[in-house]
Amino acid sequence: ADLDIDIQGSWQAIEYVYTDPADPQNVVDVIERDGASFALEIDETGTALGTFDDGDGGTSSQSGTVEYWRQVIGTNYQRGVRVTLGANVFTGTLGGEVLTLTEESTDFDFGAGVMESRLRIVLTRR
Repeated sequence: ADLDIDIQGSWQAIEYVYTDPADPQNVVDVIERDGASFALEIDETGTALGTFDDGDGGTSSQSGTVEYWRQVIGTNYQRGVRVTLGANVFTGTLGGEVLTLTEESTDFDFGAGVMESRLRIVLTRR
């Protein structure tokens, strides 16, 4: 995998936010609410390992891959990553030392049963 050097390494989530697509005001950050944590390791071969701790004694790990993309539109330079962890596919953008991963459709229980939600994870380098 042709990875840009600045995506490799250890990342720690500072936000892990679920948003109700039908009600964008309905937002839950499980780091804030539950004391959850999420760490992401990316090696030089493009292999990723995500480890989630739900804050209540449950942990899970998923491995996957990282693909790197970049594009130039006029004078606008954009770069990002696609991170696959298990069955979950995230679109990522990198700005300085902050990596933001977005999953457009995942399941979450906002309190009235499991429903479709959007997940945004903001990570900083460890």
